[in-house]
Amino acid sequence: MRIAVIGSGPAAVSCARALARRGVRMTMIDAGETLDPALEAMVDGLRKQPVTDWDRGTVDALLRNPTIGKEAVPRKLAFGSDFVYAHDRADWPIERGDCRAAPCLARGGLTPVWGGAMLPVHDRDIGDWPIGRADLAPHYERVLAALPLAAESDRLEREFPLYRQSPSALAAPRSIESLRRDLDRVAPSFAQGEFVHGRARLAVRLKNDASGDGCVYCGLCLAGCPLGSIYRADAELTALERGGAVKYLGGMLVQSLREDADGVELSLCRRGDGAAHAMRFDRVFLGAGAINSTAIMLRSLDLFDRPVRLKDSRKFALPMVRWRGHAVEWPHVNSLAGLFIEVRWPRHSPHWVHLQVSAPNDYVLRRLGLPLAGPPGFRIDPRVAAVRHMLVAWCSLHSSLSDEIELRVNPEGVGGRPSIGLAVCTNEGARHTARRTSWALARLGLRFGTLFLAPFRLTSPAGSTGHLGGSFPMRRSGSDALHSDVIGRPMGLKRIHLVDAATFPSIPATTIALTIMANAERIASSAPLD
Repeated sequence: MRIAVIGSGPAAVSCARALARRGVRMTMIDAGETLDPALEAMVDGLRKQPVTDWDRGTVDALLRNPTIGKEAVPRKLAFGSDFVYAHDRADWPIERGDCRAAPCLARGGLTPVWGGAMLPVHDRDIGDWPIGRADLAPHYERVLAALPLAAESDRLEREFPLYRQSPSALAAPRSIESLRRDLDRVAPSFAQGEFVHGRARLAVRLKNDASGDGCVYCGLCLAGCPLGSIYRADAELTALERGGAVKYLGGMLVQSLREDADGVELSLCRRGDGAAHAMRFDRVFLGAGAINSTAIMLRSLDLFDRPVRLKDSRKFALPMVRWRGHAVEWPHVNSLAGLFIEVRWPRHSPHWVHLQVSAPNDYVLRRLGLPLAGPPGFRIDPRVAAVRHMLVAWCSLHSSLSDEIELRVNPEGVGGRPSIGLAVCTNEGARHTARRTSWALARLGLRFGTLFLAPFRLTSPAGSTGHLGGSFPMRRSGSDALHSDVIGRPMGLKRIHLVDAATFPSIPATTIALTIMANAERIASSAPLD
């Protein structure tokens, strides 16, 4: 049985893991871009030394992020590099105007720059899906059994099951623990099913084990973890390669798939010299990321110039001011989200609003013009006095309350190659919803000693966070070429399975990566292999 998996991000690797469990040996085909060797050497140098011996100049170079202060919401970079965002690749041309969405051609997908947040969906947010959370539950368990997880059994479980036995949590900054105590105090006063909170659930390794090093609380999390303590799909891919389950074919771009009675033929383009190749497989699992997978399928179905909508989850940052202040602990902390808050206003929407709350980190300090390693007078700087009372909430809305991205494949393209055109389709109510949500949070926060600064909301451009999908939504009974069945097969196809968020009928506000992995695991576990 010849099986191909396309892509190397969370969906593709989760799919490969499930196939390997079924005894499959597969070929993984991937563009395979990696971090610049010079930067990789710097990271490797830190990895080999205790954190107390790290060179300050090297750390500052890896923390470099020129988008901080220049863009409303800075882009997350991987050790100062934006290689995961394929904005301008000659062999994969994009026409995007002012649209900030971008495909990813990196080995490991977007995991080199993600925040590790892991939360399952809620049935209220997937009412338009042909499957429910119960269908995903065993696959959540399998995914979480294979990944590191820093989490805690707490109030969050009332609406969002943990799917993991006896977890342990990261040590949180004092400002996060103070907020949590205040939330615990007022939580009983909220209506059931409208407000829950708990420790952030993160794909972070707590202690050294056979899989790698544990977190050392160095504060570099938003730039990338030098020790690899934050889960990365490329690291798991390497383990699958070593185990013999995966033969990795990097440096290749899949142009199209053609299914016939005997299998699927892949048209490939080798990166660098543009040499064309063709390969045949009995079955193909496509998990190259929503933008890439959509473009590949549109070319495969000869649907050139047909506009397709990708759904997005609107994101915005809200500064928070706490009555009680705490010393700034960065960099001696894990700087990922420390707390999750899930809130619902049934009068306005049935869907959950998701908040990830973080203590002040290097992004905040740089935005305020504070040095990351200050002179002796640093601690008496009046700006430090202000930041002692500050937290930041990263807020997300359901796709029904968000803008969309229009994608079409232009056959004429750029330089003789078909190009991917991207444009923002504004949801007129999205801006109003974000503003209304911000002010609702401002009123709510007064109950637990917190002022959400609604007038200072910073909105992330549509599509820029990569939480995209819905171009080939799953249906029990499809009626369009752009529908797929419950195991990800586009209408009329038998041997091609989409396994990434392209199949999601909508995008929940809650974190997307865990559900992408669980759904890919579900499809790969149940797809016929005969």
